[in-house]
Amino acid sequence: MANTNEKKGMLIDVQPLKSKQEVNELIEALGMSTNGLRDQLLFKLGISTGLRCGDLVALKVEQVKGRSSFKIREGKTKKERTVYLNSLMADIADYIDTLPVGMGLGGELPVASTLVSESVAAKERGRVVVLLESF
Repeated sequence: MANTNEKKGMLIDVQPLKSKQEVNELIEALGMSTNGLRDQLLFKLGISTGLRCGDLVALKVEQVKGRSSFKIREGKTKKERTVYLNSLMADIADYIDTLPVGMGLGGELPVASTLVSESVAAKERGRVVVLLESF
């Protein structure tokens, strides 16, 4: 599947990840970015749960903190489903521990605190789409 980069007019060829090694290499590469833990967690959540990008960036800290599962009403289908997080609980806890006080530490969570800040969510939605499109 090819994507056009409108700013540069370049054609970007996005290929699906076909092996566990390729997935692990992408997870490692995501860890090198400025927001590496967050990017890795979003990617792992996407490939592990099958959530759509809009649902991923809208996740709230209190939905996932210390839980092995949670219910979500999917944005596109409006269907309620249970999402299981057993294999990601340690990754979620590690990421939440890096959040500023009041967002992830000490149990004091604003109702609207998302795993991805609102301003970042809008900018990163396209990036998440590109990463997960191949699945």
